[in-house]
Amino acid sequence: MTQFNGAHIMKCKRLKLEFMNYCITKQALRKCFVSVKGYYLEVEICGISVRWVAPLQHVAMSVPVSPDYRMLANQVEFDCVLLESLLLNLYTESGLIYPPKFAVDETNDWNENDILASMAFPLLKAQCDSETDADQLALSEFRDMDDELTAVVEKQEKISAIQSLFRDKKIFLNREIPREFFCFLLRCCGATEVSWDWAVATGATFGVDDNTIQYHVLDRPLELASTHINRFYVQPQFVIDSINAGRLLPVKDYLPGMKLIPHLSPFADYTKGYVPPEYRYLKGELDAEQLYADVDSEQDGDEEAVEEIDEEESELDDESDEEEEDCLYEEDEMEVEQQPVKATKKPARINRGKYKEQVEARKEIKLREIDLPRKRRNLYNKMKHAEKKEKSTVENLKQKRKAVNKKRMSLKK
Repeated sequence: MTQFNGAHIMKCKRLKLEFMNYCITKQALRKCFVSVKGYYLEVEICGISVRWVAPLQHVAMSVPVSPDYRMLANQVEFDCVLLESLLLNLYTESGLIYPPKFAVDETNDWNENDILASMAFPLLKAQCDSETDADQLALSEFRDMDDELTAVVEKQEKISAIQSLFRDKKIFLNREIPREFFCFLLRCCGATEVSWDWAVATGATFGVDDNTIQYHVLDRPLELASTHINRFYVQPQFVIDSINAGRLLPVKDYLPGMKLIPHLSPFADYTKGYVPPEYRYLKGELDAEQLYADVDSEQDGDEEAVEEIDEEESELDDESDEEEEDCLYEEDEMEVEQQPVKATKKPARINRGKYKEQVEARKEIKLREIDLPRKRRNLYNKMKHAEKKEKSTVENLKQKRKAVNKKRMSLKK
């Protein structure tokens, strides 16, 4: 570890803060997620999505002795030079001064490192931006001209919603909140006034007793003696979920001490297969009260959907032949005639015409499979196997969700 001296560490920290201040100026944040591995962040720079993992703060760890720290030091030195040249290019193309300069009052006596770490001041520009608000507003005129243009406009509107999510909001971070991470999130989403406790770090612009604070982010039980009635007290997940949802979520669902919904990853695709109800909540289709209130009705709908899927699979079953189908039909018909009437469930009725259509469809699909070349037939079988595996996974997740909901309902009772 002797290769990593104080100068190396301070340079790495400075480059990280310069990159974060650039992202704040460009409002490039798109997604964020918190896990036990760290903070997952995704920004969009010059139309390219950049994703990285930032380590958790205040985590004690033992330094291993097995790595070759001399080689790591050489790699860090190379990465620092590469990142510094990249930041120079990004700042220059955006019309910003590099090394970064900030618009700070002359009466401010903070040093440059404290100003850079606070992320509370705008960067000075070498020239004015050519983009105007009128150019962004003109995008709405192309909404209905073409499908591709409509998709572009909708994407730009989502980005604009994230960029202005906390605009004109005054937010205070409690001392247990990771200051650097949440300050970066809020500043990227338009919050111009974000502060924290004076004892946490330098750069605080207002205190906890400021009467103009609108949101107070804390992660501990709320003390009624120190509350203010003119501000919202929320848990940290409120900020992250609001950014991923692209809208300010209801504050009543994130009050201190409340049990929060599961923290969903924005990097997963929930449009296919199993769709958790929390995703519908973030999309605004459900509120917190409806999230678990209509569990039984949702499960019934899922079972009906599964039955439809099974019916479609039965139509495409390649292992059945004409003799087995006729035998099955005769057995089913005899069971319907001989089965006594039960009070709990009526026997299924068989539509002979529909059954014959299904038989013909199976025969036609089987003939098409036979006509396929061997390579394409193998590819087709692999596709069918992948579809069945995906449906099995979805059904497994639904059953697990059903068990969790039953347990939740039993605890409430």
